Amino acid sequence: MRPLAADRGFRHPDLPGLATAIHQARERGAAVILLLGGHPIKLGLSRYLIDLIERGLVTHIATNGSGIIHDFELAAFGETSENVAKWIQAGQFGLWRETGRLNDVIRQAAERDQGLGEGVGRVIEEERFPHRELSLCAAGWRCGVPVTCHVTIGADIIHAHANCDGAVLGQTSYADFLTFAESVRRLEESMPSLRQPGPPVKAEMAVDRVSGRG
Repeated sequence: MRPLAADRGFRHPDLPGLATAIHQARERGAAVILLLGGHPIKLGLSRYLIDLIERGLVTHIATNGSGIIHDFELAAFGETSENVAKWIQAGQFGLWRETGRLNDVIRQAAERDQGLGEGVGRVIEEERFPHRELSLCAAGWRCGVPVTCHVTIGADIIHAHANCDGAVLGQTSYADFLTFAESVRRLEESMPSLRQPGPPVKAEMAVDRVSGRG
């Protein structure tokens, strides 16, 4: 693991303890899982999260469908297309063709027996997207760190596109769930949870796996 950068002036009373717990867990070879929705990605925090992947401080990132969409758009275009107020009034929210290509990428992942996040990361890297340095999926692909996507079918903009295939979404997202379950198996009881507040599906998924339910 590379050392952390010099202090930048940010302060929070829980941060030193969290940093120590993460570092000690990694020294023992334990997993450190980060669960997040799309907001940290669309707000420009990907570089910080990628840094954690590259330093070996995070061993798994789990996100939802919006997280993968923002990640794909940032890698392809350098920005996210989400402007709900503007496009909902025009009746065009989420219907742009460029983002809809993600459905084809997911189909290809299914054909290769890959998980959803893995398949997206592979395409971003292999096709050398112009802003791939902003992609969590691509960083995971390069570093061998799972970035998994846990889809709620019908909740994301690409599900309204004609090229969306529910069976393909189910296959690839379920593959990601199995990968997530294996990472949870390596967690330790004393390891703090790294979860960005957001949709409850991520928290429920984690609770189910830790408790052995679901």
